[in-house]
Amino acid sequence: MPLSMKCPKCGRPVAAQDYRCTACGFSIIGMKDARLHIEVAQVALEEGDIDNAVKEYHAAEVCWPGCPELGRMAGIIAEKKAETGRLREKVRQLCGDKRYYEAKWYIGAFAVNEPLRKEVEDVLDNVEDLLNKANASSDGNVRLDCYLRVLSVCSDCREAEEKLKMISLAPPSGMQTVVHGRNIRLSWQKGASDYISYKIVRKENRCSSRSVQKANEHRC
Repeated sequence: MPLSMKCPKCGRPVAAQDYRCTACGFSIIGMKDARLHIEVAQVALEEGDIDNAVKEYHAAEVCWPGCPELGRMAGIIAEKKAETGRLREKVRQLCGDKRYYEAKWYIGAFAVNEPLRKEVEDVLDNVEDLLNKANASSDGNVRLDCYLRVLSVCSDCREAEEKLKMISLAPPSGMQTVVHGRNIRLSWQKGASDYISYKIVRKENRCSSRSVQKANEHRC
């Protein structure tokens, strides 16, 4: 603050150390408080906390209604609101598609308490825990189950996709066949993972490819 200045309200010269203008009663100390609020608002904007920036802006406006810096600050807040709105919509779409690793690139622009940011961070923390559990286990079934669980909540986890390709799936055990006339009932021991499903393919009047290959070898 300068040593002497003009009162923003009435234009009379006042000393910077005065609390109020002696002519109109305008609060000089409020001008100092306004600049402090503006500085806090700028920091909040840098951290992506638009709500707090707006709060500090209004506090500065109360302290110093005609502050020349308020107009520039209002423009910055409006731009940040529009930009954050676009990012929020993109992250919301990525979360709906379970592409949380891609969403991670955008959440740095959000405030720490932003719900979308917390959702992304919570899912990725869970994914990392499952990956660590899989990598620490020597049991193929445990690793398989962990990788499948990861992909069920986070579809763009490249590590789980690559590791899953390296695991050989064991066939279902305890396979039993019971024939009732023209009906055949199949039963088997379900795998350890809840994320493995089984599909039965019935080929009428056809041999399997392995049977055809063996028949050809026998003819030769």
